[in-house]
Order: sequence, then C-alpha cells, then structure tokens
Amino acid sequence: MIKFNKQIFNLALSKVPHQYTNVILLCSSGVDSVAASHYFVEKYKRQFKFGISSLHFNHKMRLQNFVMAEKYRKFSKEALGQYSGVIDLDCKGKTEAACRSARLNWIQNYGRNTIFITAHHLDDCCESYLMNVLRGKEGFLPVPFISEFPNNVFICHPFLETKKQDFIDYVEKHNLTKYVEEDETNKITKGSRRNMIRNEMIPLLNEHKMGIQTIVRKKLRERLALELLKS
Repeated sequence: MIKFNKQIFNLALSKVPHQYTNVILLCSSGVDSVAASHYFVEKYKRQFKFGISSLHFNHKMRLQNFVMAEKYRKFSKEALGQYSGVIDLDCKGKTEAACRSARLNWIQNYGRNTIFITAHHLDDCCESYLMNVLRGKEGFLPVPFISEFPNNVFICHPFLETKKQDFIDYVEKHNLTKYVEEDETNKITKGSRRNMIRNEMIPLLNEHKMGIQTIVRKKLRERLALELLKS
C-alpha cells in the first residue's frame, strides 16, 4: 500500500503563502514517479485549492531519454488529465551528478512559491543509508523530508515510507504499465556504488531478513518527530 505522509506535505505547505502555492509533481517516467503522480492526483486533486501540475526533465543523454519524455507526455495527458511540460536539459556526456545539478538549477531559477514533489521511497532511503554507512556517516538522514531553496521553493519527499514494490503493485493495479520506462542505467553495477547496493547488497540483506527497511524506517520516524517539534 502506498504511504503518503501528509505531515511532511503539510509541513512544506506551511512554509509557502497559501494564496500563491503551486504543487508540481516531478515525473521521470519510472515506475515510482508514475505511481506517485497518479496516486497524488487521484487522491488530492479535489481536496486542495491550489493547482497541481507535473513536470518531466529530458536530459537528452541517450535515445532512451526521448522515449521516457514521450511516455510522460502520454501519461500526463491520458492518465493525469493534464500535460504540464517537458524541460530539455542538454546533459549529453555529463555525469548523473551533473544532471542532478542541472535539475536543481532549473528548479531554483524558475520556481516561485512552489512545492515540488518527488517519488523517493523507502528503498531509496535504504540505499542512501548504506551509502552513508560506507562513507562513515551513518548518522546522516538518508533522504531529507523537505529541501528548501530561495523564492519559497521546496522539494518535498512525502512517500519515504512507501516500498518500491508498493509502487509496482499500484501501477499494475491501475493499468499504468504502458507509461513506465525504467532508466536502463539503474541496472549497471560496474562503477556505480549505488547500483551495487541497489541490485546486489539490498536483495541479499532482504533474502536473509536482516531488517534494513525496519532500521531505516525507525530512523525516518525519529527524525520526523524532531522536525515536527521544531516547526
């Protein structure tokens, strides 16, 4: 079952002047963002007065990026009932870190009074936690609940307690598979510590029931309690 943490989302809402609030769903066309975007629109589009739209970044690095953009166009129009936009970022030959920086630069330069929602989930948090452990920084929060930028711009991660399998199940249940295009580079483990953790280490930990998700979920809940006390 998809778990949308309304406390995280409301915390982000409290930071933006309500009469100007925009909510934009960042959709990569992967199974996570397709499920999260559809879930949010179906569940909340009639509950809030602000506009909800979606956005896709085409990094133009590989031919697959254009396939992802086209599937997003169809998904947003046919399944979400809207088409918001594809932002072209010429990242050919650049690293993933450079692509992430390009996305953040666009968000900071063009966002105003906006909450951007991502589909980061519990499996992502487990990957980031193990990355931090390997770096000797296990005390770091795996993924922040909210990232704040100038001009009342926030990136919000309200799906952090949702398992990836829950997103997969949701997509299958709602016949959204035709809109999904998973990033082919996520399967390449050579030269990528994160992909090694994702594709080899975490499946092994899960197979042996080591409880990595339970550990990370507990850390998330403890940190959220502190964040809510500060707000």
